[in-house]
Amino acid sequence: MLLPLGAPRAQAPRLQQWVASSGASDSLAVSAAGSLRQSLCTILLLPGTLGSAASMTSVLRALGPTECSVLVVDPLGMGASLRPTHADYSLSAQADRLHRLLERLLPPSGHVVVAAQGTSATIAYRLAARPDTRVHGIVSIAGGPVDQQRTPGVRMAIAFAPLVDTPIGRAVARRKFAAALRAQSTHDAWITSAVVQSYLAPIERDVRAGLRTLRAMGNARDSVPIADVLPYITAPVHLLVGDLATPSAPDTSQLAMLRRHVRHVRVDTVRGGGTMLHEEHPAIVAAALVQLIRGPAQATAP
Repeated sequence: MLLPLGAPRAQAPRLQQWVASSGASDSLAVSAAGSLRQSLCTILLLPGTLGSAASMTSVLRALGPTECSVLVVDPLGMGASLRPTHADYSLSAQADRLHRLLERLLPPSGHVVVAAQGTSATIAYRLAARPDTRVHGIVSIAGGPVDQQRTPGVRMAIAFAPLVDTPIGRAVARRKFAAALRAQSTHDAWITSAVVQSYLAPIERDVRAGLRTLRAMGNARDSVPIADVLPYITAPVHLLVGDLATPSAPDTSQLAMLRRHVRHVRVDTVRGGGTMLHEEHPAIVAAALVQLIRGPAQATAP
């Protein structure tokens, strides 16, 4: 199914930001709108490996006022979260951290609808497959199932990271990174210097720690393959992909895996979009979230 363009709303909700612990040395950067402890519905936004909470600003603006509280979390090693040296950066470990965080922040009967970009979608898949999951639906933003984070995006970040250690190299890295974002996008008006800086800022703050963590993410593997995990997902999964073919987009084998193993899966192609749909077409991402909140019957319709 092809989805049309959408226009974002004018204002994003005001977020409270803090660092929350999900375990020993596992401190995650958290941004939230609404009362988490009093809301029975929470929208959880997970940026991709190179993103941070700032990368979800357009989706927040498109959502506007909502009956659900909103939570944006940078997984460990990403965005403003800590980058401990000896942490387990496998995607299953990231899902376990998120589960612990949600248990601390949300009421016992609270449920979650997730939107996750890129490889963070696999974190959402693993989170949803837990027997004690709170996940009632997933919007995957160009995120196919993976067993390892050595993706084109991570390889690109590893290549760029050493450059940002000097002022001259930083300028070169920003130009190259902006070019890489344009290659993944149909419309590049969103790729401003401020946006590029917000994506690279977490690495620029501590180049060595950022590079070490990216390498650790790329090398981390899960003991249980994602193909064995997907059948345990009972919540509906709505995958959004752009019609622009890029190396970072889900491939045919990943799409086939989702369709084969996930009970309720829907795949929609967004006209005029690449892999950065949360930036190019945030209104479509927001609409998919709202549809899941309203009920699985609508979300899983063909």
